[in-house]
Amino acid sequence: MFNRFFFSRVIVNLGYELLSVCRRYQDIVYPLLFLIITVVLFPLSSNADLQAIEKIAPGVFWVIILFLLMLTLEQLFREDWQEGELEQLILNQTDLLSAVFIKLFVFCLMLAVPVTIMAPILSLTLSIPMMALKTLLISLWLGMPTLVFLGGIARVLTLGLRHSGLLIVLLVLPFYVPVLIFASGAVTLASMGLAANASLAWLGVFLLLSVSLAPFVISFVLRLGISDF
Repeated sequence: MFNRFFFSRVIVNLGYELLSVCRRYQDIVYPLLFLIITVVLFPLSSNADLQAIEKIAPGVFWVIILFLLMLTLEQLFREDWQEGELEQLILNQTDLLSAVFIKLFVFCLMLAVPVTIMAPILSLTLSIPMMALKTLLISLWLGMPTLVFLGGIARVLTLGLRHSGLLIVLLVLPFYVPVLIFASGAVTLASMGLAANASLAWLGVFLLLSVSLAPFVISFVLRLGISDF
């Protein structure tokens, strides 16, 4: 009976978060436009030859993804904090952990699904070989959730601050660097026709650690903040 009630609450919360994202579609449209414009303009503004662009293309792609996340992280938990919904979740001890996980999961979907759809076209724009497309997509689905869940920790630490964007960047950037290195490295190896299993495995480890630990850390920080308040 308890499990059925729990799963029903999870489904209701998931549907609510998806509906909320659909209502705030403009919050993701503008960062995605930034992604498209940056990827398209980079080859046009570079004087390097095609082979030089191919060598740095995976790193450039993932740096742009990193900037995309930086632009959107400030939106995470923003309305929930302003409307007092987070305080209600904190007071309700049984729902906080699952609610935090669902919010982070939906935020991942909001970013990862459009980027995945556009990835084949964007990779061609950056001259990433088609044989590396599968590795690129796998790295996206392993790396982006890791970045979001880690970014969620920095976001709750800056809740209540009016201009928290730069502070979030300073907090999460050291933790983002390993993900960026392994993700771009995996695509580079695949572009050269080499196996990228080791890099993808490390991305999988980072994903498991972030998804497992971040909701607990975020829940603890939220409870600590409301108790201090």
